Amino acid sequence: MREVDDTRLSVIATTDTNGIPVVEAVERKDKSFVLGVQFHPEVSIRKNMDKADNAGDYLDYDTALLFFKAIMDAGQGKFPKTDKK
Repeated sequence: MREVDDTRLSVIATTDTNGIPVVEAVERKDKSFVLGVQFHPEVSIRKNMDKADNAGDYLDYDTALLFFKAIMDAGQGKFPKTDKK
């Protein structure tokens, strides 16, 4: 796992991948919006479409597609509406 010592980041989520701790999410409280993606949801879509032997190791098709569309919309400035101001 990479460390965030001496940075403005705080690790807020981790996972264990094949015995290796991996940072899943970081937070920087002095910023209002940042998006970082560590994986590729389109790979999950392809694995499911191809009915790959390891497709079960990935997001299901519908969830991956929703996430991928949300990323594309955010990149085009179409952010979801929230109650936060």
